[in-house]
Amino acid sequence: MALGPHVPEWAALKKELDALAKTLRAHFVAVMSTGNVLWCSNRYDDELADDFYRSEIAPRRAQLRRGKPIDIAVRLGPSTCVARSFAAIYVLVVCVNRHDKTFDIVRAREEIRRALPRVEALTVALPPPDPSPADGVEKLRG
Repeated sequence: MALGPHVPEWAALKKELDALAKTLRAHFVAVMSTGNVLWCSNRYDDELADDFYRSEIAPRRAQLRRGKPIDIAVRLGPSTCVARSFAAIYVLVVCVNRHDKTFDIVRAREEIRRALPRVEALTVALPPPDPSPADGVEKLRG
């Protein structure tokens, strides 16, 4: 099944990500997986998603599979990204302009912690995406 607004769990997850983006004035909020799938985001930014995956998720894939969580704040280009893993293979990432003087990493972590139970429940309830013929995994846009 192709994921998108027609899937109730995906639509509810997008609404959660949109709310988190608004609360934190973030330009990118997404759920990604260790398989380099962008499951849902407040807006499509393939370059930022790929950069975050390559620099932060891919090197920690084994750590996640062993049950060691990710809870990081990193600079990535013009962004500051705060991320926390859940359900062993997913990462909730929030990115803001690093020059935003109102951004508070402690507050971002608290908002992520608060939103994570709903984000996790909606993410694990998603049906599997249709595999693309080219690489076996559908890159999702939202």
